[in-house]
Amino acid sequence: MERLPCTLFQSCLTDLNNSSLKFQSLLSHGVAELCNAAVKPHIKSWADTFQSTDHTLTEDDFTSYEANDGIRPFLQTFIVTLDGALKAFKADLIPANYDSLVNLTAAETTFQLEKALFKCSFNRVLQLYS
Repeated sequence: MERLPCTLFQSCLTDLNNSSLKFQSLLSHGVAELCNAAVKPHIKSWADTFQSTDHTLTEDDFTSYEANDGIRPFLQTFIVTLDGALKAFKADLIPANYDSLVNLTAAETTFQLEKALFKCSFNRVLQLYS
């Protein structure tokens, strides 16, 4: 008789653990879908804009960019816009979910910009000042 409550308790714990794993999976999937639907299209658009921009700089262009903290105006706009897109979700998500969204966004941003960079061509002005 004593064995039955212990077995039942073990079964309940196993079911609880399985439910927890399913909820974690569902949560991860939900955050990934949020990133895919709300953030990823913007990142792709910004990366396409970066790729279509002329990256052939004159020395005057380079001097101008260097005077502006070394960040091209496109990147300044990109950072502000990306920050705004993420902040829109901060109030609605718990910190752990928001952190997951930020991590997914960072990974997608890295992927898209890296892909765009490899498709761009640059002139030697950048090599002279590296």
